Amino acid sequence: MGYKNGLALGLVISAAGTLLFLPAANTGSFTLMLSGLFIVGLGFSLQQTAANPLAIALGSPETGSQRLTLAGGVNNFGTTIGPLIVSFAIFGAPTSMDRQLSIESVKFPYLMLGAAFLLVAIMLKFSSLPDRPAVQTNEDTGHASGKQSALQFPQLVMGMLAIFVYVGVEVSTASNLPAYMESKLGLQTRDVAPFISLYWASLMIGRWTGAVEAFDVQAGLGKLLKFLAPYLAFSVFLLVNAIAQHELSQFYVYAAIVLVLIAADMLSQGNPAKMLGIFSLLGIAGLVIGMSTSGMVSVYAFTSIALCGPASLPWLSAAWASTQARAAIT
Repeated sequence: MGYKNGLALGLVISAAGTLLFLPAANTGSFTLMLSGLFIVGLGFSLQQTAANPLAIALGSPETGSQRLTLAGGVNNFGTTIGPLIVSFAIFGAPTSMDRQLSIESVKFPYLMLGAAFLLVAIMLKFSSLPDRPAVQTNEDTGHASGKQSALQFPQLVMGMLAIFVYVGVEVSTASNLPAYMESKLGLQTRDVAPFISLYWASLMIGRWTGAVEAFDVQAGLGKLLKFLAPYLAFSVFLLVNAIAQHELSQFYVYAAIVLVLIAADMLSQGNPAKMLGIFSLLGIAGLVIGMSTSGMVSVYAFTSIALCGPASLPWLSAAWASTQARAAIT
């Protein structure tokens, strides 16, 4: 099928899923809505399966983790503004308090999403993007002798398990945070959108922070970027929420949590194992604080979990690539 065709097909599948929301809204069928979300997610999975190896194959394998980090940063920007756009499409501006929530309101945003998916699929299909770019390989495969299956590599199996758990935590937190804020803090559905945007922005902040070490820059510039990159990402979050006319003062305290991320990143000194340990402990601490407190403290604690994983991923990817390269040489 190839990478380009896989991406285009994934977008078409996701577009088909969005079309199910039209009959779902007309009939009030939860089953149809759930089916539509499943199909949309199926398309996303196919897109990611094709996009990640394509990003690595489009250049030198040694800089593959950098391209993945850049792609992830763009993706996180989309997930930051996405909740605000959908909230505006369904509820209108935050100042328009007289707009009633209706199941009919989901028709327009999902139909627009479907049209956007199809448009991008067509653009990809007829683009100059190589369908099967040449992948650089090392002819010395002695380190893999005796292996009959990819699953015989323990690092692959453990990596699959780690990604499964990590994505489960990431998505389940974002999925349950709105219900938690509505039930425990008494917020209206329309008022939850900026906090969901903050959660996905935290992923962007963590990824941009980790991206600094993934790129080859001078030591002085690298130290400066360690401070600038996370706050630049946080500023993007504040900017898009200001444009959406949301109150920003409630988010200023989060800048102190971002400072903890920066301190942890510097404390790790670029060591992948140390970085993984530090950010794992910070993620656990955020979970414990969120479960043992209440109010906005718990919300910010749960949200801070999203800072930890992306910050360590670029360095771990680089460390894995380095290990594979050394194994191929020996």
